[in-house]
Amino acid sequence: MKKFFIIPVLAVVMISCGNKPTNENTDTNEQDSTLVTEIVEFSPEEGNHYLDISVPMMGGGNLRLSEFIPENKLTIVDCWASWCHPCVAEMPNLVAIYEKYHSQGLEILGISFDKEEKAWVDKVAQLGMKWPQGSELNGWENQMMEKYGVNSIPCTFIINQEGIILARGLRGEELEAFIQQNL
Repeated sequence: MKKFFIIPVLAVVMISCGNKPTNENTDTNEQDSTLVTEIVEFSPEEGNHYLDISVPMMGGGNLRLSEFIPENKLTIVDCWASWCHPCVAEMPNLVAIYEKYHSQGLEILGISFDKEEKAWVDKVAQLGMKWPQGSELNGWENQMMEKYGVNSIPCTFIINQEGIILARGLRGEELEAFIQQNL
């Protein structure tokens, strides 16, 4: 007897699961953008649109990529740390690029992989880095590693005003030539 009762119940459940809800007031244009973001997997490769992140900014507030990228012709997102010798060695080049091209529409956003706030703040001052700086102060456990796949530093992303990643990993003369050519 129990078998005969379960079969009709299962049939009703299966039929009802296949039916679409008929809500005539549903507007597909008002979809939640977070749902779309979750469905589409981000890949930080050249030619792709950047993924917005927000990290605590030096001096207070948050450094949000979306607040800078649309306002500048080019934005360099520079992943670095005060303890990283190649990062520190590259900084004079970035400072020179910033001073030369900032007035022409270039912005640099520093994302530090530091854990110690004092070391980070002191190194920014020592190296004369005048652009916005952000850090979660979690070392390698940060959004740039998790979302952008940054597994070595220094690492740069160059993003245009439309939000397209134009290049990744450029340094030195190659970085300046790219900025000069694309600004």
